[in-house]
Amino acid sequence: MFVIMYDNMELTVTENIGTPQVQMRLKPNIPKQFIPLGLFRNSETESMFKAMNWFCDRVFPEERVDCKELLEELGLERYDPWEIVKLTRGTLMTDGWWLKVHPTDTYEEHSLRGAAGIPPINFD
Repeated sequence: MFVIMYDNMELTVTENIGTPQVQMRLKPNIPKQFIPLGLFRNSETESMFKAMNWFCDRVFPEERVDCKELLEELGLERYDPWEIVKLTRGTLMTDGWWLKVHPTDTYEEHSLRGAAGIPPINFD
């Protein structure tokens, strides 16, 4: 299960459209400012492949000076952006997007902003 989140709001549902094809569908009535930049441009659906690539662009680069140490902290033996996303949830401090990997993932525990005590945006 993968769900794109903005703070504590679920933006997408994952749909199996035929083995092994999976796509992400925006939930109804999502305000445009919360839709990830570069995804869902002309459609309410996006391929899981494109969403995965979008999140992979949000991880530290392999050329980073302390890359080896970061991989060790994550328990990874080699640089694999998708594995890094699954472990870090692709979260950044600069925006509210993150990837819910498990049904029990929460904003407070699995996003950098939530872990830092930043209150989620109120969507009401």
